[in-house]
Amino acid sequence: AQIGEFSFIIAQLGVGAAVVPEKFYPLAVGVSLLTTLAAPLLTRHAERIVVAIGAQQPEWLRGWMQFYRRGLERASRRRQENRLWQLCRRRFVQIGVEILVVTGLLVFSEQLFAVVQPWLAGGRWFPYAPQVIFWTVLGLIALAPLLAIWRNCSALALLYAQTAAAGRPREAVLRPAIETGIKAMIAAGMVIWLASILPVEGPGRWLLMAGIVMSVAGLVVWRRKLVYWHSELEVELRDVLGSAGRQKDSATSAPWFESSEDWDLTMADCQLPDLTECAGKSIHELGLRVRFGCTVVGIERQGFALALPPPETLLYPRDKVLIVGTPAQVAAGKKFLSETTDANPGATFEDVHIETMKIPAWSAAAGRTLGELEAAKNFGVQVAGVRRGGIRILSPGAGERLQAGDDLLMLGAPKQLREFEAWLTAEPANGRTAE
Repeated sequence: AQIGEFSFIIAQLGVGAAVVPEKFYPLAVGVSLLTTLAAPLLTRHAERIVVAIGAQQPEWLRGWMQFYRRGLERASRRRQENRLWQLCRRRFVQIGVEILVVTGLLVFSEQLFAVVQPWLAGGRWFPYAPQVIFWTVLGLIALAPLLAIWRNCSALALLYAQTAAAGRPREAVLRPAIETGIKAMIAAGMVIWLASILPVEGPGRWLLMAGIVMSVAGLVVWRRKLVYWHSELEVELRDVLGSAGRQKDSATSAPWFESSEDWDLTMADCQLPDLTECAGKSIHELGLRVRFGCTVVGIERQGFALALPPPETLLYPRDKVLIVGTPAQVAAGKKFLSETTDANPGATFEDVHIETMKIPAWSAAAGRTLGELEAAKNFGVQVAGVRRGGIRILSPGAGERLQAGDDLLMLGAPKQLREFEAWLTAEPANGRTAE
């Protein structure tokens, strides 16, 4: 391994700080010269050297290396399984709720029909009109959660197929085969489940078939509308649950903090606006403790939480800042942090655009986490979502690792988006990944 001239700087800094003896600097220079001279010879005969060393390797060392490699593989699989469970658990909850809804509708369909039959029996336009109308409407109502169940199951099938086929021979052929097999088992399970709970006694047998046919026709015609309605319902439920959690948590989302009446302290979070005057300033420069008496004890940025940040930490738009103090001090601090700048009075929300960008295989972003990318700091843009193999990850955290082929949902001004896209799609120079 060749040691370059950067080692001179490291050695000089160490000697200047009195961390290492002075002889370390000439030692670094000498080692650098020796490795520079030896590197071409070692590189030319690298393969023969490796084969010779491997032939002399003791059996106990070979076994230990295999044991170590298997341990790394097991740890990698455990991390992958944990990540897979994190991605899937919400969909399992959604599928369970939707199955309960459909099961309840069908199991108690006779009781529901008994309730609405007096309203439908008034007009008999054709034989069994109340039954036909009831089962048609019930089928259309149950169609939305059934479609949602199939969508969630299809997403899980795609995710498990990608995980199972990753790194295996003929991955491109194996992945769709596994996905198709899982979908076939899911479809068979849904048929058995529906057949076991459908009431099929008496004239309901034929009416049920007619209702199913009409429901399938409705699915074909209004499929996009049903998908849209289901997505809207998911968003509304998420908002309701989120607001309930915020009310329960009162002023702050920090579960470890409890207000103390004896100390008259409170904690609240404040999200900095897009045009905040605090953008690019450190906590020390803002002087919240000196001005208002409150203290910054935490920052959340794109899902990454920084507890007890040092005074030199910079703040950026859309950061969620956690401050502590008396109620009056916290209120004054939040008001100060929420102030916006007048430096660009013509700026409006129309200047913020949303664009989708694909990560090419040669991109410098492939293999990096969002925390390492620091898109907000380096380019002034935000990563609002990641789409990978049909799976959407909204508001990804700082630990989300990007992969080649991912679609990024980006927020920012047109100029900033163009600069980020140019860096994202830059061709590598001399066969090396662009830095």
